[in-house]
Amino acid sequence: MVHTARRADDRAVDLETGTGLNDALSGCRGVYFIAPNVHPDEPALLHRVLEAAAATGVDHVVYHSVAWPYTPEMPHHLDKARCEDLLHTFGGVRWTVLQPCAYAENFGAVLDGRWTPSKCRTTSTRRSRSSRLPTSPKRRRASWSRAPPSTTV
Repeated sequence: MVHTARRADDRAVDLETGTGLNDALSGCRGVYFIAPNVHPDEPALLHRVLEAAAATGVDHVVYHSVAWPYTPEMPHHLDKARCEDLLHTFGGVRWTVLQPCAYAENFGAVLDGRWTPSKCRTTSTRRSRSSRLPTSPKRRRASWSRAPPSTTV
């Protein structure tokens, strides 16, 4: 999986081998890592990114996980859980885990009025204590869930 440089200052990166990661991350203070959807070995991709981040002096890695990563019924979620565990044990960079729930665009029918409340049942789900991410330099590692009410159609 190679992401091709599109502009003059872009860097081509192969997440499968790590080729180009050090060059791409050189001079960066932070990295936001979101893996390709349902990748068969997401922990290996994250490990390569973490190694390159540590080697190039990146200060902070933000990992895009999922809400409820420890869900055995969803194997791709378990890979997210393995990635979160990797962050806990890797060392060398500060990190934040984001555990977003469904995106608004997944609920287009609800948002544009094709579904009405009478056709939907809303249940409450877990919410984070704060909708803001920590900004204190004392908080070096954190996991955050931002789960809006879920809609069952």
